[in-house]
Amino acid sequence: REHLADLLVEFGLRTLGGGDYRTLSTWLTEHARGTDNGMALVSILIAEIRQRKLVVPALSVVERLVLGARARARSRAFAALNKGYTQDQQKRLDGILDTKDDSHQTHLGWVRQSTGAANPANILDCLERLKFLRGLGIPSEWADRIHQNRLVQIAREGANTDVTHLRTFSDERRYATLVACVLDGMTTLTDEALEMHERFLGKQFKKAERKHLAMFQENGRAINQTLQRYSSLGRAIIGAKAEKVDAFSAMESVM
Repeated sequence: REHLADLLVEFGLRTLGGGDYRTLSTWLTEHARGTDNGMALVSILIAEIRQRKLVVPALSVVERLVLGARARARSRAFAALNKGYTQDQQKRLDGILDTKDDSHQTHLGWVRQSTGAANPANILDCLERLKFLRGLGIPSEWADRIHQNRLVQIAREGANTDVTHLRTFSDERRYATLVACVLDGMTTLTDEALEMHERFLGKQFKKAERKHLAMFQENGRAINQTLQRYSSLGRAIIGAKAEKVDAFSAMESVM
C-alpha cells in the first residue's frame, strides 16, 4: 500500500472514488447510446479512466460500469421510441404481428422479405410494402430521437426475433422494437426501390443499345449505298457548277 501511494504521488494518479464512478457512469451512458458492444465500451472506458489520471479499477468494477451504462442507454432508447404515439398508432403497430388475409405470413415477415431481381413486378411489390409501412402513421422524424446505430440495432434485433417471441416482450420493449422496425423498414425499402429502379433503367438502356447496334449492323449495307448516292449527287452538282451547266440535268444523270 505504501509503494502504491508513492507511485500515485509520483505520477499524479488517484484511485477511483464514488464521485468518479458516478461521473464516468454518466459519461459512458452517452457513449452507449450508439453501441451495445461490450468490448468497445470497455475499451473507451479504460482509455477515459487513464485520460483522467485514474488507476484502472478491478475488472468487476469496469464490468458493472459498462453493464449499467448499456442498460440505461437501452432503456432510454425504448422510452424515446415509445413517446408520443396514439392508441390508433399502437393498434396499427399490433397489427404488424397479425397474418395477412391472403397468406399465412405476418405483415412484419412480408415487409422484411427480400426484394429479388430488378423488374417491374418486384419494384411494385417494394412500393406496396413501403406504402403499407407509411400507412401505419409513424413519422420518419421519430428516427431522430435516438442514435442511428441504436435504431438499426433494435430493428435488426426485431428482424431476427420470431413473431411469437416478440409478443412475449414487455409493452415498452415490444412497441419500441416495432417502431424501430417500421422506421428502418421505410428507409431500407425506399433505398431498395430507388436502387432497383436505377438497375432496371440501366438494363433497359443496355437492351436498347444492343437492339440499336443490331439494327445498325443489319442496315449497314443500305446505309452505305445511300451515302454513296449522296456522294455521287454532291460531286455531280459541284461539277455542274464548275462547268456552268444545268444542275438539274447533272442531278438526273446521277439519279
